[in-house]
Amino acid sequence: MGKKSAEVAIAPLHRYPEAVALLARWHQREWQKLGAPIALASCEEKLRHHLDSAAPLPCTFVACAAGAVIGSASLVFYRRLAGPQRSPWLANLFVREDWRDRGVGSALVCFVRDYARQQQIDRLHLFTTDQAVFYRRRGWTLVRRSHWRQQTVDIMALALTEPPPC
Repeated sequence: MGKKSAEVAIAPLHRYPEAVALLARWHQREWQKLGAPIALASCEEKLRHHLDSAAPLPCTFVACAAGAVIGSASLVFYRRLAGPQRSPWLANLFVREDWRDRGVGSALVCFVRDYARQQQIDRLHLFTTDQAVFYRRRGWTLVRRSHWRQQTVDIMALALTEPPPC
């Protein structure tokens, strides 16, 4: 399959409220792969909360090309894996399979990073079971390995005070 030639646009979810149901299905499927029993209604409810454009976090960004939603990424507060303090996390990075390896994931990560900087956030976290190399190439560093739902996860961080690697 050849590269897609359509231009990719990234915008906040509140510009694409009709995408909530699709993104919720994607997020539910990915969380279930990790062993998290999450209901579709719960995913939709969380995304609807992200529609509030007045609140800087939580927020979700949508990648679109050729009139179709092709990916998303969220910026949320988590407490679970980072320790007792709430901290901002890159979450729910997802790119439709037929758009992978075309720079969409990188563009979403960079978009979230730049948005976090605008919100004066100085450090982001994420966790991944299998994409540590992808994130390392984009400037993220391993904080520690942990276990979550019987899986080994890499907890990673990105200092936003450093020049952007993207």
